[in-house]
Amino acid sequence: MKARGYALLLILPVLVGVAVFYSLVTPVSSMKDSHYIDALADIRHRILAYSASYSESYNGSGAGPGHLPCPDTDPTPDGYKVQLGFIGDGPNPPCGQGSIAIGRLPRHITHANQRYAFHFEDRHDLWYAVDTRFINNPVNRVVSPDTLGRIHWRNQTQAVAVVFKFKEGSALWHDMLVGNYAVLRRALSGDNSRRDITNSVVHSVVITPAALLSVVSTRVALWLENQIINQNSANCQDGKPCIHLAVGPCAVSMREKLLLSMLDNANVLDCDQSSSDINRVLTHAQDAYLNGVSYRRHWFYRNRWWSYVDIAVDEACALETTDCQLSVRMQPDTKRLLLTVWGN
Repeated sequence: MKARGYALLLILPVLVGVAVFYSLVTPVSSMKDSHYIDALADIRHRILAYSASYSESYNGSGAGPGHLPCPDTDPTPDGYKVQLGFIGDGPNPPCGQGSIAIGRLPRHITHANQRYAFHFEDRHDLWYAVDTRFINNPVNRVVSPDTLGRIHWRNQTQAVAVVFKFKEGSALWHDMLVGNYAVLRRALSGDNSRRDITNSVVHSVVITPAALLSVVSTRVALWLENQIINQNSANCQDGKPCIHLAVGPCAVSMREKLLLSMLDNANVLDCDQSSSDINRVLTHAQDAYLNGVSYRRHWFYRNRWWSYVDIAVDEACALETTDCQLSVRMQPDTKRLLLTVWGN
C-alpha cells in the first residue's frame, strides 16, 4: 500500500462528515451481521471521499470531482477472489456505454504510485452498481449539482450507486456468479416486473445525489477559494494575507473579475471588449490557463461549475486601496456556491 493514497483519503474527513446525515445502511433480513453493516458504512465514506478528491489523482484536464470508479468485472465463477497484492481486483473500464454498470466492488484503485483501498474483504463478495452518468470512461461525462442518478433501489429512485451483499443461494446471486446481470439491471432501471431484490440482498448501502453533492460541492468550494486566493494574495495590513480584487480598466464587472482572477494568467482581457454576462466571460479567456491546462479543457469549465457560483461583494472591494477577504461556501438549499468578498 502506498501511504500517499491513504493520505488523500484522510484529508477529507470533514467533507465525508457532511454527508453522514444521508447515510442509508439497510440490512434486509437481519441486524446480526454487524461486520458487513460496519464495512458498508465505511465503504460508502471511502467512495464519497474518493469521488470528492477525484481531481487530486489527475491534472486539471481530468474528469473532476464527483466521478466514480467502474465495477470490477473480472470473471469469478466460484464467487471468491483472493489474490496476493490485490492483483486484478481493481475496476475494469470502460464501463460507461449503458445506463448502469454492475460488477464487484473494486478492492482498490491504483493511479501511478498511488493506491486507494475501498475494502479488504478476503472473499470479495460485495457487489456494486453505478449510474454511468458518473463514470468517466468513455470520457466527458459532466457531473454537476444538477446531475441525478437513475438507479432504483427500494425507496431511492434517483440513486447514484449502491453497494450490496447477496444472500447466498438466492436466484440473483446465482445469476450474478455466471455473469448474468440482465435481471438485476432491469430491476435497477425501475422495471415493475423485476425479481424481488429484497429477498436476494442481505445488506446494502446507497449513495444518493444529495450525499454526493454534499462532499463534492464542498470540495469544489474549497478548491475555488484557494485558487482565487493563491492567484491574488498579498501581504496587507499588519502583514496579514489578503486579496486585491478591484475592477480593472476594461470595465469588467466584479463578477467576471472574480472568476477570471483564478486563472494562471489573469491578464487575458481585451480592453476593446467588455461584458457583464457571466455566460460570455469565457470569450475573454481564449488563451487562458488554469492549473497548467487550457481553461476550456479544465474540469471546472467542462463540468460547468462556474455557472453554479453566486457572488456577493462588498462595494469597497471594487477600490484599488481596499484589502479584502474571500470565502466560498456551499449552499445546500440552492445547490450553489456562494463566493463572498468583504473588506477588512
